[in-house]
Amino acid sequence: MSILKKLREQTRPLGVKEIAELFDVSEATIQRWVRRGEIPAIRVSDTIRFDPAVLANWIEQRSIVSGEPDAETGQVEDANA
Repeated sequence: MSILKKLREQTRPLGVKEIAELFDVSEATIQRWVRRGEIPAIRVSDTIRFDPAVLANWIEQRSIVSGEPDAETGQVEDANA
């Protein structure tokens, strides 16, 4: 199952551990991405949460802009179209 599909099925905010497992990276990597503003996150005090819909849209947008294959279809979209 694709990352986008898994995110689209979620209805509640996700934690660092869940996103790390989904992306197959360490929790420290996710925390570093959040600190650097490299991934959209919601910070409440010292707790980090992720809105699955926002994260799915972010992945789709980055795939289109970079010319990388769409995570859902595997096809590259033309960013100049």
